[in-house]
Amino acid sequence: MNGIYDRLYRKVFGSIAQFHPQTATKLHVIKRQFGTHAAYHAASLILALQARMHVCGVEAVGMLTEDDLEEFTYFKYMAGNTPALELLIDVLECHAAECQSLHNQMSRIEQRIPYSVLA
Repeated sequence: MNGIYDRLYRKVFGSIAQFHPQTATKLHVIKRQFGTHAAYHAASLILALQARMHVCGVEAVGMLTEDDLEEFTYFKYMAGNTPALELLIDVLECHAAECQSLHNQMSRIEQRIPYSVLA
């Protein structure tokens, strides 16, 4: 079963690492300390927050609701494991900072491009 999570993790990890290298580094820490299964669930949570960001804006990437705590598997899988939950918070904070930085960079680029080029 761990082979399944290895493949899934590599796929999800690759899509995160492309734009969020610091987040990817922190995901590897979860993998080293708690295994591939935990790292896959953490990476899946990151992807879900990215999708939310594309719909609701960059502010949404750093927000978790009570429903999120019940719905995302990482919280169920690591329930009661304080170090694993603290490490996830570190990953989420890093990811939010990287998303904000990327958003700011894109905003500056868009401001420099004349509207006529975009139309």
